[in-house]
Amino acid sequence: MRPSIALAVGLVALSAFSLVAMQDSASAAEEKSGKREAPPIDVSTGKKLNEAIEALNAQKYADAKAILEHMNMEKLSPYEQSRVYQIKASIAGAQNDYDGVRKNMQGAIASGGLNDEEIQEARYQIAQMFIAQEKWQEGINALNEWFATAVNPNSTAYYLLAVAYYQADDSVWYDLYAFSRPAHVLARLGYPLGRRLQRRFAQASKQAMVDASRASSLI
Repeated sequence: MRPSIALAVGLVALSAFSLVAMQDSASAAEEKSGKREAPPIDVSTGKKLNEAIEALNAQKYADAKAILEHMNMEKLSPYEQSRVYQIKASIAGAQNDYDGVRKNMQGAIASGGLNDEEIQEARYQIAQMFIAQEKWQEGINALNEWFATAVNPNSTAYYLLAVAYYQADDSVWYDLYAFSRPAHVLARLGYPLGRRLQRRFAQASKQAMVDASRASSLI
C-alpha cells in the first residue's frame, strides 16, 4: 500500500464572507469576460443565504445546513441554486467531508447558475477532492478534463497531477518547454553557453520534481 500524502486543498472560501461579496465576485468575472452582470437574488432568498453564511462563519454548521435544507430549490433561480450549492460545499469542506464538497460542487455546475470562470474553479476543486481522498485515478481524470479547458493552469495543478500519477502507478508525466531567441549581440555570441545552461536547468528542474514527489510520498 502506498504512503499517504498530505495535500493542501482549496475550497470555496466563505469565511468572513457575505452574499454581497459572492455577487460582487461573480459580477466582476462577468464584467471581465464582457458578459452581463450576475443575476439578482430575491430579497427573502438573499436573507436566508446570508444567515447560512453567518452560521457557517460562526462554525455553527448544523444551523447553516438547517437553513439551506428548508429552502425550496425548485422555486430558486439557477443562479440562486448555485449559491446554495456553493455554501453547502463550504460547510462540507469545513467538516472535511470531501464527498460532500464534490457532490455540492457538481450540483452547482449542474444548476446552470455559474459563469464560465466559476465552472472552471468548481471543476478544479472537484479534482482536488479526489486527490485529497487518495482517489488517484479519479483525480487524474478530473484534472485532465479541467486542463482541457483551463486558461493559464497554475503550477500547483501540474504538481497535483504528477503526484497523482506517481501514487497511481509510479509514473510521472513531466514536460518542460523552453523557447528562446537571442536578441542581444552578446547573447548570440554566447549562444553555445546559453544552450548548455538551458539543458542544465532542464535537468535540475526534472530532478527537483522527482525529489518533490519522493518527499511527498513520505509525508
